[in-house]
Amino acid sequence: MRAARSAASAAVVLAALAGCQETETTFVGIRELAVSEGVRLEVVEWGGNGPAVVFLAGLGHTAHVFDEIAPALTDRYRVLGITRRGFGASSQPDSGYGIPALADDIRIVLDSLGIERAVLAGHSLGGDEMTWLVRHHPDRVAALVYIEAAYDRVSGRAAMADVEPPESHTPLPTADDSASADADPLSNRHAGGGRYPYRHLKLDHGKLVSDVAGTSQPKGWRMRV
Repeated sequence: MRAARSAASAAVVLAALAGCQETETTFVGIRELAVSEGVRLEVVEWGGNGPAVVFLAGLGHTAHVFDEIAPALTDRYRVLGITRRGFGASSQPDSGYGIPALADDIRIVLDSLGIERAVLAGHSLGGDEMTWLVRHHPDRVAALVYIEAAYDRVSGRAAMADVEPPESHTPLPTADDSASADADPLSNRHAGGGRYPYRHLKLDHGKLVSDVAGTSQPKGWRMRV
C-alpha cells in the first residue's frame, strides 16, 4: 500500500522533530468526538507518549489505513488518526465538506484532546486540510508531513486543461467484489497490486464502496478544493 510505504518514510522526518508539546496517552482504542451539533468523528489512538502525531487519511480512506504503520511510532510519540466526516464510522452530514470545514474539524478534535500543537501527517486530500489549518492556525501545528500530498491544484488544473486522460486498464469492481469486506481485499489486490488493512475495509464497507453494490457517497460530499 503506497500510503503505508510513504508513511514509513515520513517516520524519518518525524524522528528529527524536537521541542514539540509533550502529551500523554490516557486512552488507547477508538472513540467518537463531537465537532459540531450532530456530527461526530472517529478518532483512533494507537498509544504512546510524547509529541502528538496526527495522521489524516486520503479521500475515501479512514484512519485505519494507517493501522499497520502508526504503532511503529508509539515509542516516541502519541499517535492518533482522524476519519473525516462522511467516511467510515464518522457521521455523514449533508454539509461541511469544504476544505475549511474539514480542517476546522481537525482543530476541534485537537481542542477536545487537549493538544495545543501537533505534527500533522496527511495523505492525499489530508494535505489540503492541514495546509489550510497551518495557514489559518499556525500556532496549532508543530510540523507538517506530506504523504503524496503536496500538490498545487490550481496550476495542475490549468496544465491539464487540454490533456485527454489516458484510458484506464484497471478493472472496475464487480458486484461480487463489493459484496462484503472480506471480498474487498481481493478486489483491491487484483486491481491495484496492493492491500489495505482489514479494519479499514471492514469499517468502511457499506458506506463508500462501489456504486455497483448500490451505495454512494454522502449526499453533501463534493470535491471543493
